[in-house]
Amino acid sequence: MQAYTANDKIPDPITWTRTNQEVPIQPYLSVITLGVDDLERAVRFYRDGLGLATEGIVGQEFEHGAVAFLDLQTGLKLAVWLRTSIAHDTGSGKAFGRQERIRCTSRY
Repeated sequence: MQAYTANDKIPDPITWTRTNQEVPIQPYLSVITLGVDDLERAVRFYRDGLGLATEGIVGQEFEHGAVAFLDLQTGLKLAVWLRTSIAHDTGSGKAFGRQERIRCTSRY
């Protein structure tokens, strides 16, 4: 998975070969990850305030693994994750400040 910022040029769609034919892969978003300072508070806001469906916080048994997935629409989820955990996962060694960063991931 590749993370992009708003200033990055996203590459053209990848093509793959199947039975000697190139078939373009149509990109789409499946998860939008939002880094937060307080995971429990963020879940309460999105679940109770905005009414988004969620199974709650999962992955708490793993260091840097706690995340909550909220349903935005069919096939699209919002992942709310601690900023410090994102920093650990990306290897940046530091959490982003107050300015927001959005990490978009997709699967083919």
